[in-house]
Amino acid sequence: MAEKKITVSVGNLVEYVLKSGDIDHIYVGSSSMREGVRIHQKLQKKRAKQAMLEDFEFEKEVRLFNEFDIEDFTFKVEGRADGIHRKNGRILVEEIKSTYSDVKTLEPHENHIHLAQAKCYGYMIAKDESLDSVEIMLTYCHVETEETAEYGREYSFSELEDFFVRITGVYFARAKKDYDRKQRRNTSIKNAPFVFENYRKGQREFAIKVYRAIENRAKLFAQAPTGTGKTVSTLFPCIKAIGEGHIDKIFYTTAKTVTRKVAEETLKRFKEKGYDLLTLTLTAKEKICMTEGICSPEHCKYARGHFDRVNAAVEDIAENERIVTRDTIRLYAEKHTVCPHEFTLDLSLWVDVVVCDYNHVFDPKVSLKRFFGDVPTEQYAFLVDEAHNLVDRSREMFSAELRKKDFLDLKKDIKAVDVPLYKLCDKINTYFTELRNAELYESKTAVMRELPENLSVLLMDFVTVTDKFLTRHRGESAESLEKLLNLYFSVLDYLSVSEYFCDSYTVFLESFGSDMSVRLLCLDPSRRLREVHEKAKVCVFFSATLTPISYFKQVFGGTVDDDGFKLPSPFPPYNLCLVIESGISTRYRSRGESYEAIADRLYVMANAKKGNYFAFFPSYAYLNEVLSVFQTKYPGITVIVQEQKLSDEEKENFLGSFDEGRNDTMLAFSVMGGVFSEGIDLTGEKLIGVAVVGVGLPLISPERDLIASYYNEKFEDGTGFEYAYVFPGINKVLQAAGRLIRTETDMGVILLIDDRYATERYMSLFPKEWDNAVFVRGQKTLEDSIRGFWY
Repeated sequence: MAEKKITVSVGNLVEYVLKSGDIDHIYVGSSSMREGVRIHQKLQKKRAKQAMLEDFEFEKEVRLFNEFDIEDFTFKVEGRADGIHRKNGRILVEEIKSTYSDVKTLEPHENHIHLAQAKCYGYMIAKDESLDSVEIMLTYCHVETEETAEYGREYSFSELEDFFVRITGVYFARAKKDYDRKQRRNTSIKNAPFVFENYRKGQREFAIKVYRAIENRAKLFAQAPTGTGKTVSTLFPCIKAIGEGHIDKIFYTTAKTVTRKVAEETLKRFKEKGYDLLTLTLTAKEKICMTEGICSPEHCKYARGHFDRVNAAVEDIAENERIVTRDTIRLYAEKHTVCPHEFTLDLSLWVDVVVCDYNHVFDPKVSLKRFFGDVPTEQYAFLVDEAHNLVDRSREMFSAELRKKDFLDLKKDIKAVDVPLYKLCDKINTYFTELRNAELYESKTAVMRELPENLSVLLMDFVTVTDKFLTRHRGESAESLEKLLNLYFSVLDYLSVSEYFCDSYTVFLESFGSDMSVRLLCLDPSRRLREVHEKAKVCVFFSATLTPISYFKQVFGGTVDDDGFKLPSPFPPYNLCLVIESGISTRYRSRGESYEAIADRLYVMANAKKGNYFAFFPSYAYLNEVLSVFQTKYPGITVIVQEQKLSDEEKENFLGSFDEGRNDTMLAFSVMGGVFSEGIDLTGEKLIGVAVVGVGLPLISPERDLIASYYNEKFEDGTGFEYAYVFPGINKVLQAAGRLIRTETDMGVILLIDDRYATERYMSLFPKEWDNAVFVRGQKTLEDSIRGFWY
């Protein structure tokens, strides 16, 4: 047996070699996976019963593999056959497929992917049992009618062997090139130095922690302040582990474009230092599409014949590029006339590092099924950058919402087009009306502990009827079907989430005049996140603000035994002046009395030294009230204001206002949790002061109160308010304050305004570098502290 090994599943083998023709993504039929599993199980039960009555053997889900030497490699193909029939010394291999098409019209040709899978299994079992021939049967079953059609014939061993040798030969040619590339990659990783001349303070410790987590197949939670070099500290040990064969692929996940850019720049630095890695940034479909149209061959030249050309495109880019970004993908997609989105997904199978949004790993609606659908055969590393953002994002991913108005609007539009769909929309709309009258007659919101009775049945009927409609109207324009498709996918999402409904969920009802919504609200995402990161060998959650780590361990599905650590700031403590104005309350009931006092404190900070300053507020309403007072009292200070909706160009212009070494003073009014409160670098004298007004508490809402109640019940220690409000708030504060002091030479002032900062609840959450905070009350003591720092 050769030392060099290549392993591939039957599915991936036949998909790569035999898939051809067009992309047609106007919709993905039904309930696909759920209905497919149901059809498989039902037919398998039928076969088992038939075997008992007719006295033959039937095995379902039979694991098969074939291992052989080719050149100096051992090539292993493995998979699972739907059914094996044994009767009178004869063997029949059955492959089952569900469909919404007329089964009588589905007569597959010899290279059809479904038939090819069955032929691979037929070859494996014929070889294992030294058979001269095997019967192959492909069974199609209609999802609704359950009508079946069987296509099959007997194949000689030599026919099956010729077929198997041909397709494995095609795949081997690509896999061998990839193997050789990986050998070069491993050699480069072994020989290349660390990407910087020296480790920063805490960086080596961080990297060692990550490597040990890889060795122990563990989860790691790390709070690493700005300047630690978090991206390099996590990527470096994982890349080393790739070179040593401990990891096959890294998924570097982020919440925002700016952090993806940092990862790309870091990977470029690895390349410059001699690391021969193939890396890929995944871009959302709508941001990479070159036609802005529908994925159908009638409307898009890149969809037409895509699968005939995509393998050549993958090979071309894999041989000639190393850092593959959005622009690179579009360049090669144009060259080979392939869909850039599908091209990216196909290429992801062959790369070492995937930089992507959280959604691609954690969101069940859009995650990469080719990697995470079943138990992975490869060893993955999940690196979760700015992990504090994953808390709310994960709750959104695992929740689902339906609006009454959407069914009512569709009902009106579809009445003259499709009677069954019209009637079903009418039934669902009526159901919502009755639910509203029963649950929301005295209040705008209500909570149910159980799923609404019979709603799921109506929604499954909606999916079935919509599938039939979309099958008949395949190829129509995106605009004409957009409303239906959006609602169709929302219903599928609701049904999917409903399957996970348990005590960590609640049903949240809300009325909007004559309209209402039903939301399956995920209160605690820990169980579902745990299911995702258990598919990885190692999962590292890291951020400059992961406070307290025990909270993030719980919410992310970790345990108290998982490693969690905080690194100190690598910057000199004397470069920071942290002043806390504890004489002002910013609680909602006190805000009207605080506007002038806050404006005065902001002026003291900005007037102490010429330069650029940020002031972060908990809301736009609060910001505007203080802004009005400030501009009236202090017209000599230049002011810029973050608007609620900004284009990319407007964001750049806003940040461009932070000139270094200016001769006057500028104060930027912004909001916590917004686009400027995290992920931006204003180094040197581009920013010399940050004020944070309030403690960052999320707006009080019924949803947040439900989260608080859930954790109060779960822990029985009254910490629900912390989980729902305090901990998310302090992390927003830390992020906003973290815009200051980005390098070891930066200097500046952080001013926190709120009397709650002087309480044990908040002081216990301060990072180590805030130990020297100065507490003041009033303008004079504030001015003395700040001027004492500067002068």
